[in-house]
Amino acid sequence: MDIAKTNMEKIVSGMKGNKKIEDLFTTNISGKDVAWNMTFQFNLSKEDSFYLEIKDKKAKIVNGKASAQGVILTGEPNSIAKICNGKGDIFIHLV
Repeated sequence: MDIAKTNMEKIVSGMKGNKKIEDLFTTNISGKDVAWNMTFQFNLSKEDSFYLEIKDKKAKIVNGKASAQGVILTGEPNSIAKICNGKGDIFIHLV
């Protein structure tokens, strides 16, 4: 059961068509709005890999591994599910 992916799909589904949320995917750099184009790869234990792609102010979940992985998240699916529900903490390790 892909609990992390299921939770992430619910979040992405709730975002569709919400202009306020879509506008969060834009950053103003030196007076110019730049839309995010990034990929969050999820390689979780006991779950199939998937990724969250943000492009042109839209988010979508895709099965498999992205060809360009901007951010890679690994770990336990339940931890990611807790984060999706606002009940967990995230620790970022930069290499």
